[in-house]
Formats: sequence, structure tokens, C-alpha cells
Amino acid sequence: MTDRSRHRGFTLSETLAALAVAGLGVAFAVPGVQALAERNRQATGVNQLVTTLHLARSEAVMRNRSVTVCASATGQQCDGTAWEAGWITFVDADADGARATGDQLLEHAAALPGLVLRSTAFADGLSFGPNGRIAGTGHGEFDFCIPGTTTPSRVVFVRASGQPALGDHPAEATATGCEPS
Repeated sequence: MTDRSRHRGFTLSETLAALAVAGLGVAFAVPGVQALAERNRQATGVNQLVTTLHLARSEAVMRNRSVTVCASATGQQCDGTAWEAGWITFVDADADGARATGDQLLEHAAALPGLVLRSTAFADGLSFGPNGRIAGTGHGEFDFCIPGTTTPSRVVFVRASGQPALGDHPAEATATGCEPS
């Protein structure tokens, strides 16, 4: 006679039931983790731009010269690409919004994969004057979106004073031009 009390383990049906419960848990958790990753990617891009704007404004005041931030895929010149391709910050000696040979490059921000970054007011870039204020248009916004998701777009408002402020689009509104190029 065999003592069954010494043989321990799971039956096939118990194992399948446990796997089914674990599968359901994973199925419910994956979309939440994916949304969290999207929001983190978006927050990283927003923080990167806000840091650049603070740097450009402080350098303009400190150097008593214009400092320009513009979209640049190459990392050398303002090239009219989409902002998510990257951007540069440079001392703009002649305050024309274009990087000349003698203009010192202060920063090159790399591309933001998976994000769409648009600005109607600052499509060609923005310049901070020696007083730290925005030259030209005076104020505007940058819209950060993740195409194909329900993650709400984030907005960086840039006031005429040069100070950036963060916000969301209202639920009923959508960001302008937040389709990938």
C-alpha cells in the first residue's frame, strides 16, 4: 500500500487554473503599464524642453545677448524639421534666428521618438532677448502628443516674459497639428 500523503504537487487542472488566473492578471496589467510608459515618455520630453527654455532664457540675460532655440535634426543648424526631431540652443549674435558661423552652440537636444511636438507660434524657433523676454511673437505654446493613444496631450505655454508653464488641453480640445509628419 502506497502512502499518498508523501506525494505532494499540483494536479494538471490546478496548474491550468492557476495559469488562467495569472493570464487574466497580466491581461489587465499590461495596458496600465503601457499607458504609464507613454506618460513617462511624454513627461521626459516636456521636461527636456522646459529645461532648454530655462537655459536659453538665463543665458540670454547672463550674456546680454539673444539666445535662440530652434528645431534641428542635424544638431548644427535650424533646419525647419519637426520639433520632435531635436533642437539646438545657440547664442544668436545678430539676433536673426539663424545660426551663423560664429554663433556659439549651447545645447543640442536629441530626437524624441514616439512623440509629436508642435508649435504654431514657434514653428521657426524662438529667441530670448537680453532682458529674458521672448522676441517677435511674444508668447505661444508647444503641444506634446503621443499619436494613436488616448494619453492626453501636454502643453508648455511660453509667456511673453519668457517663463514656461505646464498644462493640459481640456478633455474636449485636441492639440493643433499633433499628427506625425
